[in-house]
Amino acid sequence: MTDTPFTLKAIFCADTARPAADGLDLTAVTALIEATTAALPRRVTSNMLDAFRHALDEVLQFRLGDVLQDSWSKMATLVATFEATRRDPNSVAIVPLLEHTIASTHKPHIDLMYGGKSLGQIAFDITLNLTLKGVALEIRQGRIAGLKAGVCVGHGVFAFGGKPLIDRTTPELALPGRIGFTRQSQKLPENPEKSEGTHPQTG
Repeated sequence: MTDTPFTLKAIFCADTARPAADGLDLTAVTALIEATTAALPRRVTSNMLDAFRHALDEVLQFRLGDVLQDSWSKMATLVATFEATRRDPNSVAIVPLLEHTIASTHKPHIDLMYGGKSLGQIAFDITLNLTLKGVALEIRQGRIAGLKAGVCVGHGVFAFGGKPLIDRTTPELALPGRIGFTRQSQKLPENPEKSEGTHPQTG
């Protein structure tokens, strides 16, 4: 069992310890940042490029647990189990699922900030197909409380300006220990005191 979080980075990067920007062709993104900051001091462009690389990693830290939970919670085959465990708060149900695929799309963006003002955005398009095998859900009190077993094979496309920056299919990834069903907001943190740099948002 692993405790490595199941994030976008697990889908798009074979080595999640390395910066996501390493090995990517970011020519188009770099050109956009340079054009956006052309009228500003040269150091601003350099700082903005460095900040973008860090922000890209923050975007890819988006956890996929809620994407899975939302899809599983809508399965008609689980409605009766949700209702039964809701009526009996002390009951626990372990429910195996057949192999299935969950598709989702996301449109994160990174704000380019200078002097407290937005200079523009770098917008991305993400498409995901997550094939789940051997999943066993723990259901308590009318909701999904945990994941007892399961593996995922993910395919994702991370695109900028209509062109893929990453198009990758993962090996099988063990899911238990990676996913926590918290239902908490995943909005990425911003630093309102930072007047120069980037602010990532995932949606």
